[in-house]
Amino acid sequence: MNMYCARWRVALLVVLLAAPLTMATAQQKAGAAKPCNLVVSEVKSADALVKTHTNLVKSPTGQYITYYGGGVDAVCAGTDQRILADSAEYSGDDRRLFLIGHVHYKESRVNLDADRMTYWTSDERLLAEGNVVGVTKTGTHFTGPNADYLRPAAGVRTRSMLTADGRPKTWLSALDAGADTTAVNSAKDSTNIVADRIISDND
Repeated sequence: MNMYCARWRVALLVVLLAAPLTMATAQQKAGAAKPCNLVVSEVKSADALVKTHTNLVKSPTGQYITYYGGGVDAVCAGTDQRILADSAEYSGDDRRLFLIGHVHYKESRVNLDADRMTYWTSDERLLAEGNVVGVTKTGTHFTGPNADYLRPAAGVRTRSMLTADGRPKTWLSALDAGADTTAVNSAKDSTNIVADRIISDND
């Protein structure tokens, strides 16, 4: 297995590199930022829809802190993002969503599961903590104590970046490992990596 394939390399830390954007694309000006417009729906439990409990508390700044209980199933309107958790807290002051218990985050680029997750919607940053499991769109997956994901979004950034600390374990898919995906049994060809930190740049 060639550990120094075009998309991946191992150094003092593991840097996972997907095919980079062209210079023109990377440098183009982003449009206006569009923070996540959170839409919370009912939660399916035991084949029945259960309405999420909400409680609003006004902060000294005039913004509201919203508490969600009884299960949370939410999407960011107009995107492919979906978030599920046992409970959540949203702060209007810093547009921060804090999720607790059986947290699942889904989008086209990556799926993340964790015990807890904090989502700064203005910065498009997600911090997953506790028994983190991540799977990328190419099939590479990892486990570890935490993962910090920076989403690409108009007006915020043009490239994604995911950083995992605490000696995460990573299993590269055959595609990301540089295998000949046209060969027989190529799906079984993979690379396992353990490092103090992994960084996935624009994966």
